[in-house]
Amino acid sequence: MDTNRSEASILTVGLVQTTHPAAEPVVALTATVSTTAHRVVLSIGQARVLRYRLSALTDATKYRQR
Repeated sequence: MDTNRSEASILTVGLVQTTHPAAEPVVALTATVSTTAHRVVLSIGQARVLRYRLSALTDATKYRQR
């Protein structure tokens, strides 16, 4: 992933099942820069919406660059 920054960044995406049997799986996004990590946990529905919105933004920037 190009963050347009000079420092190295690592983005990890994982599908996580909690220990509670009735809980639904979640998507965990973890961004690590140097020794600091930040995590966002999304439901499957939230992750789906994020995916479509990011896709729309990516498509919009492609048309702008032309």
